[in-house]
Amino acid sequence: ELQALVAHEVGHEYFWDDYFLARRDNRQSFLRSLELLCDGIAVITLERVGVNPERLISALDKISRYNRDRFRVAVTETNYPALGERRRFVERLVEWLRRSAAQ
Repeated sequence: ELQALVAHEVGHEYFWDDYFLARRDNRQSFLRSLELLCDGIAVITLERVGVNPERLISALDKISRYNRDRFRVAVTETNYPALGERRRFVERLVEWLRRSAAQ
């Protein structure tokens, strides 16, 4: 799970300028899209190094539960896609990557 989170965070390196502009302009929808792009980079990275990309979802779930238990809600929760949306995105991307590799 830690590897999955690191892979996600590395994805942010590709989008720093977009991220800061979106934060400045309070573009929450775009911030959520950027999070999914970082999830995508993490999934591709994890697949390539042989780590199950589902680890990303389980790690995000744990972070979300921790934040809710500790703070009732994550302060920036509106900037992130819902866990179910992220799960569906990861599942579809993994399926597409594996189909592409099999061809």
